[in-house]
Amino acid sequence: MKLNRTLSIGGGIVLATSLYSAWKYATLPDQMPMHFNARGEVDRYGSKLEAVLFCPILMAVLLAVFVLIPRMLPEGKKIDPFQKAWDTVVITVMSFMACVQFMILNPGMLGTGTGQVRFMMAAMSILFIILGNMMGKTERNYVMGIRTPWTLESDEVWHRTHRLGGQLMVGAGVVCLPLALLGVNLLVLIAIIMVSSLYPVWYSYALYKKLYPGEKS
Repeated sequence: MKLNRTLSIGGGIVLATSLYSAWKYATLPDQMPMHFNARGEVDRYGSKLEAVLFCPILMAVLLAVFVLIPRMLPEGKKIDPFQKAWDTVVITVMSFMACVQFMILNPGMLGTGTGQVRFMMAAMSILFIILGNMMGKTERNYVMGIRTPWTLESDEVWHRTHRLGGQLMVGAGVVCLPLALLGVNLLVLIAIIMVSSLYPVWYSYALYKKLYPGEKS
């Protein structure tokens, strides 16, 4: 998948989301729920203009960043060896944001605020599964992956950390997806995601110290 194709697919998602949002605008109430707390209660409302514009604008900015970053990297640090993984991440993030916008514009379709929380956590679980699958397909770089001082110093630490991190992310997504649909407490789901995200950071440090005991870190 070439960069221009990535841009066209991501741009297509942004355009489709924007057109859908514009189509929904006339049917929306003046005030829209924009944020829910852990109990599924609305804790912030916004205008329907904000509801229509927020995600498409954020998506366009993110896509621009995703497209520009690879071009700005110095020679020898390009992402060409794992371009397909990068492309998959970009498209997945754009799709996730489109799901968020769908949820914002259709609060009644998902029932109460609890329905929105379930939807978001289920979507995030799928996001974790896909991103976790991409982890092991990256090479040492400065823009994607678990970039700690220890993974950036060693190819072996990078690969072993990302293999473990990918497995944990996929596992967290697989566990959280049914739990989210069943309405398990949001804090439980966040705890699972946090552990799967933070443990590889500690692991990279411990592995580096084991492999290079004489090195300062």
